[in-house]
Amino acid sequence: MFYRNREWYNVKEGVIEVVIQSTMSPKAIVEVWGNTENTFKKYNVPISEKTLGTLVQESVLSALLSELNLVVGSSSATCIEGG
Repeated sequence: MFYRNREWYNVKEGVIEVVIQSTMSPKAIVEVWGNTENTFKKYNVPISEKTLGTLVQESVLSALLSELNLVVGSSSATCIEGG
């Protein structure tokens, strides 16, 4: 796991995966991972260019991010800020 350009990356079996974060927009996420669209529907999040952090209430954001990362096969469980 490493941090670059304000995004977390996970190295898994030689493949670099992006960890979905609150600074990303639903539109950009769905463009890369089409299989996340149903998760956004489940949480009533519009597919827009606004960031998840501005669209989703803080109380729901953590669960949404966890589910999105599960759907795409990434994990933020080992992320350490700045490391």
